[in-house]
Amino acid sequence: MAECKGGAEPVLVSATDGSFIKSLKEFIESEKEQVCCPDEGPDEQRYTIYSTAFDQ
Repeated sequence: MAECKGGAEPVLVSATDGSFIKSLKEFIESEKEQVCCPDEGPDEQRYTIYSTAFDQ
């Protein structure tokens, strides 16, 4: 069972969904590192990375 941060209710995910979410997070982190994207604040590179990730 995965839990959301910020006090939200826990979310149940299947093993397949969990694997997909993990690979999606890894892709996003890898892309952010490669383009030296700042951790916080508005940034065009971060927008592009997330757009690409969720279009897959």
